Amino acid sequence: SLFKIDLAGADDKGHLTKELLVDLNELGLENIEKFEGVAVIDARHIALVNDNDFGIQSEFGKKENKLSFKVESSPSYFIELSLLKKLY
Repeated sequence: SLFKIDLAGADDKGHLTKELLVDLNELGLENIEKFEGVAVIDARHIALVNDNDFGIQSEFGKKENKLSFKVESSPSYFIELSLLKKLY
């Protein structure tokens, strides 16, 4: 999920409120493990870039007591979202 936080809107104790902008699971993006970057395009559009870890996977073998790595093809995605609410 992505939230909008207004830093100027802190209360006297410094608490902030957050507003849900978009639930990525509802958009069918639940298979993307983690997002690496978010960019604001304009008041109603953001771009998301996923972190593909360069296709590197690691495994720890308990019997061998060692860490092994393998490289797999893993695509990156650039996703532009149209928001229902304005960012600013």
